[in-house]
Amino acid sequence: VAFKFVSKASLFSIPLIGLMMRLMKYVPIERNRLQSMNAMMERCEALIRSGQSVLIFPEGTYASGATRLPFKKGAFRIAQKTQVPIVPIVVTGTADLVFEDGPTFAPRSNVVVKVMPPLSPAPVGADDDDFVLELQSRYAGWLGLT
Repeated sequence: VAFKFVSKASLFSIPLIGLMMRLMKYVPIERNRLQSMNAMMERCEALIRSGQSVLIFPEGTYASGATRLPFKKGAFRIAQKTQVPIVPIVVTGTADLVFEDGPTFAPRSNVVVKVMPPLSPAPVGADDDDFVLELQSRYAGWLGLT
């Protein structure tokens, strides 16, 4: 299944990588910029409505070691507005792969990717706070942090 990534905008300025990301129509976002966040959400909604899947990292950035950051609500609001299921993907082993925020990588690491069962988003108009907290709790359980 083809999908689009949401990625920090600075990666789009890396020679060759940025060009490939633009050609593949990945979605940039600048951290802590409301205008960028709104543009990202509009672009993702349009992609979903056109039949594309979108991969969003709900923490918004990389955390060092076993630290987990709280989920941001953008991905959940997009799913709620478009009423598409959320497919949680649990990735482990990246703390041994990436040093801090990159771009340096370890020569070896055991990265495991698990695709979890799809979850229905909160109904349109419902408060999604409880859903976000529930999924964040499940995520911690899937990682063995609870």
